Amino acid sequence: MGQFFINGAQYAFATTQAAPVVITDITNANPAIADAATVPAVGDIVLLSSNWASLIGQACRVATVTAGVSFALEGVDTTDVQYFPVGEGAGTYAKLTDFVSLSQIRDITQAGGDFNEFSWTYVDDKALRQRSRPTDANPLKLTFMLDYDPSLPWFAALETVTKKQTLTAMRETLPDGTILLYTGYLAFNKSPTRTRNQNMTVSAVMTVNSDILRYPAP
Repeated sequence: MGQFFINGAQYAFATTQAAPVVITDITNANPAIADAATVPAVGDIVLLSSNWASLIGQACRVATVTAGVSFALEGVDTTDVQYFPVGEGAGTYAKLTDFVSLSQIRDITQAGGDFNEFSWTYVDDKALRQRSRPTDANPLKLTFMLDYDPSLPWFAALETVTKKQTLTAMRETLPDGTILLYTGYLAFNKSPTRTRNQNMTVSAVMTVNSDILRYPAP
């Protein structure tokens, strides 16, 4: 029986996105291999753009590299050719850097991610019941409540990424070393709460726009 506690987890988000680099092809493999004349380094976090819709705006970690040839997209499985048609994965990657850690996190709440449904009935069905099937999921949102402290590095960094309104990556490092990687947009409300006899707090919301990738502890 697995038991996991969030106590001690660490969070950091990327604040810099490099210029896009051309990917000439991505293989149908697990992990997928991206071909590029200029490649990132092992361990880098890269933001993908691809003709494959499932990889648009997906951040992932670089596993292995063949200099001047290709690099592996750790955690990205493109073996299903129905979702990833052969030879159509070309696009770009942009390296995400300058991660800034969040501190003084009081609470993290999660909302969304629930599946919508299509419901229907048949005229000739005398059972008087509806049928339904799941369709797509609404956006997943993570809200971080932090003690108000404008002197900390994350305060100014959250202001900057909010103004840029560009995709970024959030790295969640669990106490056992497992890493969860989220890709999405950050929105920071720098106006603190004001309640008598309570610490002032601010909030940052991350809207997750891609698959959450899990990297086991080393």
